[in-house]
Amino acid sequence: MIKKISFDFDGTLTSDPRRFKFLIDLLKSDPGVEIFVLTGRPKSEESNIKKLLSEWKISYDKLISYPEPYPFTKVKWDSYMDIKIGDFKADVINKEGITVHFDDNCIHKNVIKKKTDILLLSPEIYKHSSIREIKNKVLNQSLKEINMDTKTKQIIKNYSNFSSLEKKKVVGYLEELSRLYRDFEDYCEMKKTEVGATLEKVKVDCRNTMFKMSEIRNKLKKYGVEVFDLTESLTLLSTLSKNNG
Repeated sequence: MIKKISFDFDGTLTSDPRRFKFLIDLLKSDPGVEIFVLTGRPKSEESNIKKLLSEWKISYDKLISYPEPYPFTKVKWDSYMDIKIGDFKADVINKEGITVHFDDNCIHKNVIKKKTDILLLSPEIYKHSSIREIKNKVLNQSLKEINMDTKTKQIIKNYSNFSSLEKKKVVGYLEELSRLYRDFEDYCEMKKTEVGATLEKVKVDCRNTMFKMSEIRNKLKKYGVEVFDLTESLTLLSTLSKNNG
């Protein structure tokens, strides 16, 4: 039986091409494995993607990109665009019969989870599993959430013992923190285009936001919840919301 495995490009394969090449080579050493590169980039970007994959010596059977005409022309990226790309990826996964997908984007993954029943993995899996362990788990598909690290498991365990009021507070803090992280990242992206903009200037401009973020992180620590970036905050928010009640 052919086993089809797909990899997101930006933020996944680009995050550590050397490791992913090794993993893909291991997977391809088993008969019947097909590798897909599944990206939200437009078809016009395919030649650039193929060039990079060739430079990294990453072997794949099929590259699938977002079809033309590419609908996203806004300068500022937003969650609506991520949801649409998540829909596109989910449709491809169902059509092609893909059983395992690697992706770093939490919005894409949430959409895919709702529309498919596949094993979803994050590049973060490298932090707590060897490449050979990942290969064995992918091919055996013995676990549905093998990308969940020890820290997250402990947070979920603690959360399950909270009262309804405590759960509501933690989720509320994560929602506020996620909003602040997103606002901060959006501001940084806009500042990248400004002449003379520096990280220090951004920090001065966003001092109040950064103070609020620090304040909320300290509140979350009292509940045993540590969050360091937007992706981590959104992922935890999604996971804990499912266990709220």
